[in-house]
Amino acid sequence: MSRTRMEGWNNTLEARRRQKEAERMAKSEEYEQKRRIQDREEAEFQAAERKKCIQRATALLYENTERVKTFGSKLYLSDVMKERELQIEIKSKIKERKIAEEKLWHERTIEAVKIGDEEEEKKKKEALDRALHAKQVQLDQLEDFRVRYVSQKLEERREGELIKQRVEAHILEEKQKEQERRKVIPNWIFTS
Repeated sequence: MSRTRMEGWNNTLEARRRQKEAERMAKSEEYEQKRRIQDREEAEFQAAERKKCIQRATALLYENTERVKTFGSKLYLSDVMKERELQIEIKSKIKERKIAEEKLWHERTIEAVKIGDEEEEKKKKEALDRALHAKQVQLDQLEDFRVRYVSQKLEERREGELIKQRVEAHILEEKQKEQERRKVIPNWIFTS
């Protein structure tokens, strides 16, 4: 058998050894590739950290200069002044709101008092109207009583006068009868 032909076979010991060697080499190459990627990432991270440290150190050096310190204190003072202005504005708005609430409360109180006064005035007017009506009813009743009383008295007087006239007429009639009787009696006395 020829060697070239045998190399194509997969089930021989030599082929299996070559296959294992190829797999080991592939794993080793893959591991090496991952390690290179990790080394690159670590190098980038370390470079970024160095850059941050350098920037922080530069900033600290810069901030420690007199001009930057003065600028920082002025910036801080400016922030404090701005904060104070905001506090004053908030306090002013709170005061305005409180004044507006007090004004609204005062207006509502005045309105409630006004409504109460109107209701009280209405009740007084109704009570006065009832009293006037009761007074008018009493006056009407009194007038009716007076009219009936006067009418009754006038009627009684008329009846009294009528009775008096009848009595006087009766007395007159009696007197006339008496006189006639006297006239008749003396004649009878004398004639007998």
